[in-house]
Amino acid sequence: MSDSSVTGDAVETLQELGLKEYEAKCFVALSRLSQGTAKRISDISDVPRTRVYDATRVLQARGLVEVQHSNPQQFRAVDVGIAIQTLKSEYEKQVADLRELLENLEPVQTDAAGESDQEVWTLSEKTAITSRLEQLVDESSDEIRMLVRGEHCLPSRVLEALTAAGQRGVSVSIGTASEELEQALLDRTSHVETFVTNADWLLEPQQDGDDVVINCMAIVDGSTVLVSSARESSDTAPEYATIGNGSNNGLVVVLSRVLSREQNQLHPS
Repeated sequence: MSDSSVTGDAVETLQELGLKEYEAKCFVALSRLSQGTAKRISDISDVPRTRVYDATRVLQARGLVEVQHSNPQQFRAVDVGIAIQTLKSEYEKQVADLRELLENLEPVQTDAAGESDQEVWTLSEKTAITSRLEQLVDESSDEIRMLVRGEHCLPSRVLEALTAAGQRGVSVSIGTASEELEQALLDRTSHVETFVTNADWLLEPQQDGDDVVINCMAIVDGSTVLVSSARESSDTAPEYATIGNGSNNGLVVVLSRVLSREQNQLHPS
């Protein structure tokens, strides 16, 4: 990656974290210098010299830049670790403030209530899907049954939630695609039953040219299912999840029967 590309990406990321363009460019320029005057910063960053003073004033107020009141003034960026911690603290505070604001919003009444036994929703993006699965596990009260294709389908926070569910008395059963994956789950969880599934046909692509795989199938308390899928051939393709609610929902009924049949075949009563 070229230096200009790294610089551009750093500026863009700083803007995403709340800095304005000139502020981000000045900070990146100073991060490349031990110290510098406004003219030197302007030469490196392509920020007009008169605007450098405004930008560094803001950066100093945010704890990202130090100023030496010499003639001419000298500026230097704080240590990278300090800068990252400062930006992280600001970001976390903004997120916390946003959460409080959103939670305090007044709900708008709708004309008709949703049909809970017929709800099917879709969700995309790995982080969002992981958070939704974690929420379902945290809210479980009776039983969790799952099939997973790979260890990447169950991040640490989900495994911790599954262990916590088992500890509070929820029956947790996870079918894996291999003995290696089963052992990995056993090493990282407790109060959880695992088994190697025979349902390869359910997790793997079904025909030539079909590279869609099922990463995870989960049914919680017999009334909510989550099925996530992605294209096996691409590391950048988004992951999608379908979520169904309601004990009479057709998706819930079908997947409940599939998972029950799979588990009963491996563990007959």
